[in-house]
Amino acid sequence: MKVMTIAVMVLRIAVLVALVMGIIFWTGNLENLQLVHMLIGFIVVLSLWVIGLAQGFIKGGSFGLAVIHLLLGLSAIGLGEMIYARTRKRLKTTVAA
Repeated sequence: MKVMTIAVMVLRIAVLVALVMGIIFWTGNLENLQLVHMLIGFIVVLSLWVIGLAQGFIKGGSFGLAVIHLLLGLSAIGLGEMIYARTRKRLKTTVAA
């Protein structure tokens, strides 16, 4: 149970920091900290995985729910790849024009 408590606290802090940094980037400031923003996003995903797996292994927990969490995380990676591919394609057509 202590693992879940730690993971939830890390999740809360990381999401808050990522949200604030995202708003700051959106306004066009501190763009040199984008790698830190991505690292915090990675920490968010890891803490969600820990919470999902902990739910699956505690007594009365749902392993199916943990698997769903894992699949949602993997689908988010796929979504990121699609966004990247479309952006790269749009940049190529913009540069070529």
